[in-house]
Amino acid sequence: MIGAGLAGAAPADATTMVPATSGAGGGAGFGGPPTTGGNYSTPPEKNRTGLYVGLTIGALILIGLILFFVGSSMGKSTEQVAVPDVTTKSQTDATNALQTAGFKVSVKNVANDTIPANQVFEQTPKGNTNADKGSTVEITVSTGIGDATVPDVVGRTQAAAESLLKTNNFIPEVKEAASDTVAKGTVISQSPSANAKATKNSVVTITVSTGAGDVSIPNVVGLNAASASNQLGQAGFTVTTKSQSNATVPAGNVISTNPTAGTKAAKGSSVEILVSTGPAATTTTTSATTTTT
Repeated sequence: MIGAGLAGAAPADATTMVPATSGAGGGAGFGGPPTTGGNYSTPPEKNRTGLYVGLTIGALILIGLILFFVGSSMGKSTEQVAVPDVTTKSQTDATNALQTAGFKVSVKNVANDTIPANQVFEQTPKGNTNADKGSTVEITVSTGIGDATVPDVVGRTQAAAESLLKTNNFIPEVKEAASDTVAKGTVISQSPSANAKATKNSVVTITVSTGAGDVSIPNVVGLNAASASNQLGQAGFTVTTKSQSNATVPAGNVISTNPTAGTKAAKGSSVEILVSTGPAATTTTTSATTTTT
């Protein structure tokens, strides 16, 4: 009985041994998982929980540092002070006032037709507003009415030149000069020259032709008529001739001129020469004598 029980059932805590089989028998040995049914567990994966925890802690520290610096910056706000109004002040006075109030100053120079030179007419930030102490205030300073380009008026009539200069904000000043080549009433030259830059409302001088100038009549008395006419013509005069007998001046020579030599006359005007025809002809009277006996 006892023997039968021993033979019919294994003890409850007995271990069942699985015999090893060779690779040739179709089953796997200790070198791999069994090919037959049965329980098999894959090797456990490597535990990465520590890595994830470390990364999370690092990120939290970084966020904390960023928040700390942002909060520190916001807590240290710059002092705000009132910006003085410096418009209408000179550049020096405006700069001193702004620096005294704790500001830096930058200067911009701009031409202005209505604001005197060296006077502040604009500022940024505006006066009587608040700004960070130590910040920069830009002031705009007038350089005066500014420059303009001088128009070309040479060759124009006096009236046209004056009108053009006035239109371009210049003051024309007229001088006159004789010219053999420029018609009377026409501009010969100008100063400053055309296309130069000059201050608005400054003077531009124009020289206007009075026509051919006066010249002295050369002395041709005693010359023969041909030489006298040639010399007067070279001086710019036209010549008319008149003849008269003269006991002392040889025939064909000039006795005098009208106007006289040395007189100033306009070029192109006429000079009359009086040419000798020699001594006047004499009349001989013969009287007959009658003798009575």
